Amino acid sequence: MNKWSTKKLLIVVFSIIIGGIILDQVSKIYFESIKSTLPIYIFSDVGFVWAENFGGAWSVFSGKTIFFFIITLIGLPLFGTLLYFSRKKSIIGIIGFSAAISGTIGNGIDRLTRGVEFYSGGVRDFLSVGSWFPVFNIADALLTCGIACVILAMIFFDDDALIKTQKKLKSKENGQSENDKT
Repeated sequence: MNKWSTKKLLIVVFSIIIGGIILDQVSKIYFESIKSTLPIYIFSDVGFVWAENFGGAWSVFSGKTIFFFIITLIGLPLFGTLLYFSRKKSIIGIIGFSAAISGTIGNGIDRLTRGVEFYSGGVRDFLSVGSWFPVFNIADALLTCGIACVILAMIFFDDDALIKTQKKLKSKENGQSENDKT
């Protein structure tokens, strides 16, 4: 159970969302400014490259901008609502939803501002971890890590987690036995 005050919780949530958006946009601007010098490989094919992606991961649904607009329209309020309802659960889930919101907004900004027509822009990608994996950006990482945190919270860390830890089970048993005595 999250015992943070509302003020502390709001500071953490908005810091993650706003900080993530700023980091994403600044990194995209920087790598776009040096794209003529890319690729720069740190190790083998791990490093920095330049790509504009008009689809999803691995360029799926490339050019289907209305699809991504609808996903963003559904995703942001959904993540926001789930964040609101999870505010009294684990901090891991709260951080996860905040990161997912930040990543969704970061890529949404690219799609909204970089195209000729409404929501037709490509997402600026620059991180490469190998030819076997799609090139990605900070927003993609925030979204992916955020969803992973939410899943972990649902499985392990929330009070109503799918897999109860022994510590939680023992504390509930102790609480129930004390209640039974009264």
